[in-house]
Amino acid sequence: MKESDIATIESFKGLPVLTRSDSAYTYLISYLEKLYNVFVEASIKHDGKRSLFCKFDFTFPKMFNYVEDSFFSDFLAVFIKYLNSKSYRPLYIWVREQDKSVNPHFHLVLFIDGEKKWSPHDIHIYAAQLWCKHLNIPTVSGLIPEPRRHMIKWKQGFNPDNQSLAKAFQHGAYICKAKSKWLTPSYVNAIGHSMLTHTPGE
Repeated sequence: MKESDIATIESFKGLPVLTRSDSAYTYLISYLEKLYNVFVEASIKHDGKRSLFCKFDFTFPKMFNYVEDSFFSDFLAVFIKYLNSKSYRPLYIWVREQDKSVNPHFHLVLFIDGEKKWSPHDIHIYAAQLWCKHLNIPTVSGLIPEPRRHMIKWKQGFNPDNQSLAKAFQHGAYICKAKSKWLTPSYVNAIGHSMLTHTPGE
């Protein structure tokens, strides 16, 4: 990470980011830019109507011996294929984090067509089962907590006055904090997202 990419801020392009009671979080600006671009893509792909936003957290069992490879990417490919098969028109952005734990963990911000889905409950059940399958362990609870959700109403505009957008972006900004990104090896992808066909301003 470059020092020029790190900043302590309270908003990004007018949208709020998470802050703490004692101070603001330190963020990676390049990550916030990618997150913002996925929000833009969701507003267009979901026809300017609604997007169901939810953040998933993926963890490993304590005794699991994680080896750096394409594990998460392989899991994600199957997960997104399933969501596409349901015509949910998914978009996503994910990050890898690791602090003092032996294994890393992953955060996934997911956007689903809000005209097709109001709750991520059954998606969470499928994700938990699929995650355990990829870990080659029996299905157990606790590795993927139930995600919080926001329903973004795009008709209210892509601006800070749209509270549904502002609250979702603030929640999603958590994955862009600099903390817990330092232990990712340089040869490992630490962030990924859906293919984007639109950029802000187009």
